[in-house]
Amino acid sequence: MPNSSRHQRQNHPCRSRSATFDRFKSYNDRYGHAVGDRVLKAVATALTDELRGHFIGRWGGEEFLLVLNAEVHEALRLVEGAKDALANRHFKLRESDEPLGRITFSSGVVPLPASSAGLADALARADALLYQAKNAGRNRVLAESAW
Repeated sequence: MPNSSRHQRQNHPCRSRSATFDRFKSYNDRYGHAVGDRVLKAVATALTDELRGHFIGRWGGEEFLLVLNAEVHEALRLVEGAKDALANRHFKLRESDEPLGRITFSSGVVPLPASSAGLADALARADALLYQAKNAGRNRVLAESAW
């Protein structure tokens, strides 16, 4: 990852996002793991396309870690844009052309700490926001109000 003090001097602090694909288990249960894996790859591709130039990594299962180098308003705009772009895509089952329905993700947005000492805490806060977004109806991006 780039040196965070350099980014702070350039007035572009890093921001961290934890994102998870909504209702992923239902795709695996209904269509099988092979289709679930293809949908997961489509989500990863959509995030990569929409957030080009930023770091997107699979965190585990259906969760992704997004690290953006942007001011808060721009970072929120980018993540919201990626969320909307994914939700507006029309996915179909390859084998039958059956529509898969709307695919969405939820995200928690927190500042990335300047040192690795606070990284675990930042990820825990991002996860808490992520679950708040899911509990509020999914397909949402929530950020810490302290920004």
